[in-house]
Amino acid sequence: MQLKINLRICDEDGQRFMGTGPYALLRGVQKYGSIRKAAFSMAMSYAKAHRILSVLEKKLGFKLLTKHIGGSDHGGATLTPQALQFLEAYESMKRGLQRAADADWKQFCEKLASLRETNL
Repeated sequence: MQLKINLRICDEDGQRFMGTGPYALLRGVQKYGSIRKAAFSMAMSYAKAHRILSVLEKKLGFKLLTKHIGGSDHGGATLTPQALQFLEAYESMKRGLQRAADADWKQFCEKLASLRETNL
């Protein structure tokens, strides 16, 4: 058995807007320099990727992307400095939560082992 933490950020109404998918999409844009290529790498439509990023920007209150239109490389997108800082903060929070959960998990497993021993 193992414990895995999945961090989701929700708005005041409890609607999730940040989690594994948006995180991977942003990292994909960083890697490929393109929303379309990032979406394709995730088997996601461009329209859905654009909606996710739009909602994320609205909820966070700052721009995540600098878009480059046209040119010889057909445009693209890069992450803003704020987007990079946001991803770093998100990763840091996730690591901290995982460390805390790991400590609780260890205690849980010890308790579980003692319960198994008393049941023999």
